[in-house]
Amino acid sequence: MNPRNFFAERRSIAELARPIAAAVLCVCVSAAVAAPSRPRVDEVAAIVAAGMKEQGIPGAALVVMKGDEIILARGFGVEDAAREDRVTENSIFALGSITKQFTAAAILQLVEQRRLALDDPVAHHLPDFTHLPADLKIQHLLSHTSGIREEFAQPELTALFAQPGTTYEEYVDAARHSPSDWPPGSRWSYGNINYLLLGLIVERVDGQPLEVVFDERFFKPLELRSFRLCPPQTGEVPGEARGHVNRDGALVPLTRRRTHRCSVAPADSAEARWTSRVGCAHWRKAKW
Repeated sequence: MNPRNFFAERRSIAELARPIAAAVLCVCVSAAVAAPSRPRVDEVAAIVAAGMKEQGIPGAALVVMKGDEIILARGFGVEDAAREDRVTENSIFALGSITKQFTAAAILQLVEQRRLALDDPVAHHLPDFTHLPADLKIQHLLSHTSGIREEFAQPELTALFAQPGTTYEEYVDAARHSPSDWPPGSRWSYGNINYLLLGLIVERVDGQPLEVVFDERFFKPLELRSFRLCPPQTGEVPGEARGHVNRDGALVPLTRRRTHRCSVAPADSAEARWTSRVGCAHWRKAKW
């Protein structure tokens, strides 16, 4: 299936993803005005710079779009306070929970291909997760209405996440025992655990690791060359923007383990993608 045709023609399925998109919108803004004049561009830059100073933010990248056209792309500040490398529109940032968009899109493509359905019981695809309610459906995971207790409210999962050397398999094995706090569909509560399970479903239905699924369904056919899995845990990555924390008035770069989940889940379906803001804009163009 051509991904461009899928996103262009299957609006009925895309409508089902609106609650998902509301939670994980890309950090790119659609402008409903003409291409900005120089004073307007300078005004935007001044607002961003003032906000960064007020909040103690070392670096940021901004992309503004009008329709499918990028009308403003600019970097501000530094990628790493320890190195003073300047942020550009092509600096690589962790996408964090925007990664969920790719997982949701993969699920919806499998629905379009009739390889699963939104009202499928999750237990049908994950029979080894014996603690899940029998009436839990895929649509509940997509819309964060599963009732499953969030990962970081589960001490065992929190400990595994913080423990160096934890593997993806160990983490998934512990997640099999996740309890539910309320019946599926009865209330909304945002949680990474929902997309961890969706990623596992994609892998099992498609028969390939999630990073291969994303590459074959989205990144290669849509030529999204800047998208990547998490960088290695050590070593320099050109153009990487690091997370920082304020310690006694000084900005200290965080270790990669603290800024994303890759050491636990290298193909994580909730948070493990990186790209530039321009790459994010190209994904938005393809998706919407």
